[in-house]
Amino acid sequence: MAPELISVGSSRIGTFLDESAELSRFRFSIEETLRSAPYTLSGDAEMVLAASLRPDVALATGSSLRVDDHALALVAKSTNRADRKLVYDAYWSGFTPLEGVLGETLNACKRMSSMRALAALRRRSMPHFLS
Repeated sequence: MAPELISVGSSRIGTFLDESAELSRFRFSIEETLRSAPYTLSGDAEMVLAASLRPDVALATGSSLRVDDHALALVAKSTNRADRKLVYDAYWSGFTPLEGVLGETLNACKRMSSMRALAALRRRSMPHFLS
């Protein structure tokens, strides 16, 4: 969706955001998408890249399935355990190179949560020390 938003242009999107109260709740994520414009490929290039990152698997029925979020939801309902395992393993193996990044992101979120809790505790106890 990013290439489509970026192709509309930030000034036109800004006008839409200013005129529509319904879009205002999406302002931050839309503006973040527009800020990523220099790092975003064209729509066609993004599709080629996405297709190259998502493998196709052959199911027991003989049909082929592109492994993505939709395929994961579809195969979850399957009665064939081998198909479910095949798609599940293919899907999650795509995240293996990102294990370090995901781990660091989770760790940063945990630290931020701890810092917010500590700051809240200090704010609540500060009046006691000032009185």
